[in-house]
Amino acid sequence: MRSLLLLIPLAWLTIAGCEPTPKELPAALQAQFDVPALLSMNGSQIRETLGEPTSEFQPTTEQRELDIPATLEYTRGTTTLAIDYGNDGVVSEMFLSDKTAGRTVDQLFELGNLNQSNTDYTTKVQPWLNPSLARSNGEAEVAGIRITP
Repeated sequence: MRSLLLLIPLAWLTIAGCEPTPKELPAALQAQFDVPALLSMNGSQIRETLGEPTSEFQPTTEQRELDIPATLEYTRGTTTLAIDYGNDGVVSEMFLSDKTAGRTVDQLFELGNLNQSNTDYTTKVQPWLNPSLARSNGEAEVAGIRITP
């Protein structure tokens, strides 16, 4: 009888531990940047649309002669968009990245309002050089997405 009394609390703990716990659904992601729209703009228009960049690189005269692009960088939350454009102001390339641990490629596409099957631009997922180090540092699944018009 005494062993039966000991089993009752054990059985209760086992059953209580098996109750399903409601899981929170992740909030739907909102695009942080409308990359397709930005691809059709020049550097000045992008600045007018997005405001002051987080950082900016303007090449010197010598660098311009070597076709080194200017770069505007914008950050919204944990998402960063680097925009390269040439001397003529036309966008040559963009790079979208995010600092959220475990962020997936599909989520990055959502953050940039990108569609993998769109033929108006090309995308290339850039993997980490050392994925295990990136994971241990709490980074997204990939380094980012390169977008070209």
